Amino acid sequence: MSRDPACYPRSNRLKGVVHLPPIFNAQSISQSYDATPLFRSIAFTIEEGDRIGVIGPNGSGKSTLLQILSGTIEPDSGELAVRKHVRLSLARQRGSWHHAFVGG
Repeated sequence: MSRDPACYPRSNRLKGVVHLPPIFNAQSISQSYDATPLFRSIAFTIEEGDRIGVIGPNGSGKSTLLQILSGTIEPDSGELAVRKHVRLSLARQRGSWHHAFVGG
C-alpha cells in the first residue's frame, strides 16, 4: 500500500500538508576498525515522526553509527543522505564512570 498522498483522490488528501523527504536515508553503510567489521551494508530510512532506539552489546558500533549520522566520521562505504536544515546533537560518552554515594 502506497503512502504517497498523490495516489488518493484529491478529496481525501489533507489540505496544506507538506510531504517532506526522509530525515536520513542510509544505503549500504559499512564501517570497520582495523580488520574488525562493526557493520556491513546496513540500510535504513528515518522519516518525520519516527522513534528510534539503537541497542546492542558493547563494541557493536552503536556510537559509531550515531557519529556517522552526525557527520563526525565518514563511513568506510555507502551513502548517507540527510535532509537539508537537519541538525543532530550527539552527547559524548565518558571513558569511565564515577560512582557516587547518595545517602538518604
